[in-house]
Amino acid sequence: MLQKKTAVYLLVASILLTSCAQLLMKIGMTGLGELSFNLHFFQQLLVVEKVDSLLFVFFGLACYGFSMIAWIGVLTRIKLSIAYPFLSISYVLVYLAAISLPWFNESISMFRFLGIIFICIGLFMITRSQSAKKKSR
Repeated sequence: MLQKKTAVYLLVASILLTSCAQLLMKIGMTGLGELSFNLHFFQQLLVVEKVDSLLFVFFGLACYGFSMIAWIGVLTRIKLSIAYPFLSISYVLVYLAAISLPWFNESISMFRFLGIIFICIGLFMITRSQSAKKKSR
């Protein structure tokens, strides 16, 4: 039972950290502006006025790192066919944050909202199929 509880905590941590990573990196990259990937790439990043934006990017990358550590723990405890679809919850969380928080300036789209609903339905079907398998044993 403790093993299952730990797996759920790690899965939730991975999802939340991945979502935070996306949001933090978007805030940071918005502050940095469009970057050119050429020989002067790193010079563009070292502009003093953009240090706060770089910190958002750095913390976003750190969240990704911690998310991967949690994900490794998930993979040792849950079947991949069950765990992997749950990562799509981060799409839902990021979208909801992007339309809710004013500094992202995102608008609600009917098709995106329908996509979110389909993701939720898909996750529901996956979890139901697993519980049905357990009951038939």
